[in-house]
Amino acid sequence: MATVNVALNPNATTHSSRHGKTRMPYLVEAYVDMAAVTTAKGSAIAAADVIQCITVPAQTALLYGGLEVITATDAGAADLTLDWGYGGDDDLFVVAMDCDSGSAAGSVSAGAATNFAGLRVTTAQDTLDLVTAGTGVDVTTGVIRCWALVLDISDHSNDIPAADRDYLA
Repeated sequence: MATVNVALNPNATTHSSRHGKTRMPYLVEAYVDMAAVTTAKGSAIAAADVIQCITVPAQTALLYGGLEVITATDAGAADLTLDWGYGGDDDLFVVAMDCDSGSAAGSVSAGAATNFAGLRVTTAQDTLDLVTAGTGVDVTTGVIRCWALVLDISDHSNDIPAADRDYLA
């Protein structure tokens, strides 16, 4: 058995003190106007519709997310709920947020700790999706803010710029 020390390798770390390679989580958001979705769809929004809101690249860690009602929907007495997630888990961030017309502007639903069974990482480009559920949904108006906190975890080890001294030898 051998012990190999690569700790002194200058390319072995991307700590912020090395090579200026700091990575920070960042916020992505979209405002979903149900009237615009209805127009694009050609009919009222119904149960099990998938509204693709935000495209995320491969190798993106999905950290946290939520929904906010900006303008109440016209779901009336219908039983409208919204899930917020991605193709691999359509309710990763929010499960069954109540968005009937009784949901006032400013209502917020964010991911509960029980929603996160482990870190989710996209293996290919994917979309963050708003999925409708309920009975007699028929939504035609309302605005929902969809947001997520994500982190690029793709490999950047080959992006290290060479220093001038490396060319002098």
